[in-house]
Amino acid sequence: MLLLNAIAEAGDVTAGASQVCRVMRQSEDGITTRIIYVSLQAINAGDVEQNLLLQPGDTVIVDSNKDTIYVNGHVDKPDKYDFTDGMTASRRSSRPGASATTPPATGPRSIGSSPAR
Repeated sequence: MLLLNAIAEAGDVTAGASQVCRVMRQSEDGITTRIIYVSLQAINAGDVEQNLLLQPGDTVIVDSNKDTIYVNGHVDKPDKYDFTDGMTASRRSSRPGASATTPPATGPRSIGSSPAR
């Protein structure tokens, strides 16, 4: 199934959807996950090479075009938060409702490859 067909089958994108989606694909080694960024705008403009042939196990993520961030994992209050200019992990943790036990940020991390789960 092609990416655009899968999105259409899921009910299409909403008005607030980003024009870039991500396809999470497990690598052949079975250990890492590749993140493939796809321009939905390019597909709709006729760039058929962007319309990926999906593989079993792929995950398609269409984010919001709004300035939001998602905090998940081992945190007291996993949730969606409004992004503000200059926001850092330490600023987020000092905002009302954040845990006092939140460890300091260690810097950005690569998302090119991550262990598969």
